[in-house]
Parts: sequence; structure tokens; C-alpha cells
Amino acid sequence: ADDKGVVYGTAPIFSYTASGLVKGETIGSVSFATDATVSGSGNYDVGGWTITPSSASGGTFKASNYTITYTTGSLAVSQKSLTVSATGVNKSYDGLLTATVTLNDDRIAGDVLTASYTGASFADADVGAGKAVSVSGISISGADSGNYSLTSTTASTTADITKAALTVDADDKGVVYGTAPIFSYTATGLQNGETIGSVSFETDATLRVSGKYDDSS
Repeated sequence: ADDKGVVYGTAPIFSYTASGLVKGETIGSVSFATDATVSGSGNYDVGGWTITPSSASGGTFKASNYTITYTTGSLAVSQKSLTVSATGVNKSYDGLLTATVTLNDDRIAGDVLTASYTGASFADADVGAGKAVSVSGISISGADSGNYSLTSTTASTTADITKAALTVDADDKGVVYGTAPIFSYTATGLQNGETIGSVSFETDATLRVSGKYDDSS
């Protein structure tokens, strides 16, 4: 059996070399077997395997005229390159660079493997559309992952950061006429420890000549 080397996912074409045939006789066909295991997609797994020939027949030779010796060959299956791409997931503003993505790859249909990543981040945390996202620490696992070699452990994509809801409520105040109220507020929805420096206030209260707010009763 001739030695063969293929990339995972490519079916080897087994062949043989015959020595000892006389008077130009030929062999029509030879059967081949291999000890190679197969993946979920039915392809030979990556590794070094044995090719075993047998049952030479056909052609012009007569098997009974020969003592046939079959010699094994080797089958070397190397890893197939796997490209993992990312699709960004939109989020509302949270003041953080942290992003979420989904991963896709070009595996052979039927193979069992899982692609994962350790980190994904926006270039900045501000609101915007189509913002750059960087993905790192891509890896693969699963029964058929050993048949692949990653082309890269990083990926790039985009996603949107939409505005977060922020509510600023003026606090209720009660004062005795002649006392200037100190307006204040309560903010709900600020992200990641952010603060508001100041808020402007207006009131529909009328004023006396003295500049004091009237009694609303």
C-alpha cells in the first residue's frame, strides 16, 4: 500500500505498487482497510494510521500463480484550519467596555466541537452605532476539536451601545414662608458609579415683593 498524507476532511485515494508480476501482467483491483477512527462527520481523524491492502484480483494476472505478500502503508491525516468569526451583541449603556458576542466557524458539518472566548470589549464605553468590538482568547473543545487548528485566537466585530434610561426626580420640599427651599434631586439609572454634578431647578411658585415664595394654600 502506498503511503498517503491528507488534510482532515479530504478523503485519501488509496493506491498500491505491485512488484513481481511477469510478462506484463496486471492487477485489476486491490482492497484497502485502515485502522483510522472517524469523526462526527465521517472523516478520518487526525493522526498516523495504517493502510492494509488485501484481495488483489482482476486484471491479467492469475492469483494462483503467485505467493502474494501484502505490505502495509501509512496514512497521515493533518489538522484542517478552522476560522472562528464573531458577531457582536448590542447592549444598553452601562459605562463598561465589556461586550458579548456569538461565535461562528467553518467546521465540517456533523463535527462535534464548541468554540468559546475569554474576553470581548468595546473600544470605548460611550453610546454609538457599529462600535468596534475586539474578541480574545478564542479556543475550541469537544470530540472533534483535535482535527482542527485555529487560524487565529482573536476576532473583530461591531455592535451598538444604546442609551440607558436615566430618571432625575426633584425631591419634594416643605418650608415656612420666608425660608428659601434648598432644591435637591434623586437620580435613578446612573451606571457604573457615575454621578451628576448639578441639576437646574425651576418652580411655578409666585413671589411676594419681598422675593419670598407665596403660600401655595
